Amino acid sequence: ETVPDVSYIFGFVWAGLMFASAVLNIVVALNFSVTTWSAFMSIYAIASKLGLFLIQYVVKLAITTRRHRTQAALAGC
Repeated sequence: ETVPDVSYIFGFVWAGLMFASAVLNIVVALNFSVTTWSAFMSIYAIASKLGLFLIQYVVKLAITTRRHRTQAALAGC
């Protein structure tokens, strides 16, 4: 409830990642062997989503912390 604006933005970032993954999947599938394609997509699928999740977590945590500190400072005045 503290960062709905950031969650909204990350929704678009996730959609962009899914689109980029689809394009990358097509490029790799058409230009490399089936073995290479399956190995690459197995690793990329997990790594890209885990990486974005961690980025999202850290960003939202930092913004939430900053907003709480600002609200506490304003309430203390």
